[in-house]
Amino acid sequence: MFESAAIVAYLGDKYADKKLAPPVGAPERAAYYQWLFFGMTTLEQPVGLYGQHSSSLPPEKRVAHVGEDAKSAAGRALAAVETSLQGREWLLGRFTAADIIIGGTVLWALSLRLLEEHPALVEYANRLKDRPAFQRSRKD
Repeated sequence: MFESAAIVAYLGDKYADKKLAPPVGAPERAAYYQWLFFGMTTLEQPVGLYGQHSSSLPPEKRVAHVGEDAKSAAGRALAAVETSLQGREWLLGRFTAADIIIGGTVLWALSLRLLEEHPALVEYANRLKDRPAFQRSRKD
């Protein structure tokens, strides 16, 4: 396997005892799938494009209008995540693999300074970074 969301979905099901995925047939399973696919398409695309055209590139490689278009698209996608998090810590109410997929891109957006207008996502990013598993993953 080589697609990150597919890997995460597979592992969530294979290790069902870890409760990273809602059980098949559970009502929240649809929202789980929604966030996995949203993360890989609607959210990651504009964040990645913005990253390619941000100030981290040398000026001769930047395309300003592409960066601004991507920033707007990323802002819309980030707003959808922020809205969904209102009143809860995690996308499905408890931490799941959907938070791994969405959270990875939210953390990337934070590093690109795309969360300045999304304070709830900054808090979400901080909750992700506070998780012991996240901290262990960064020790290498």
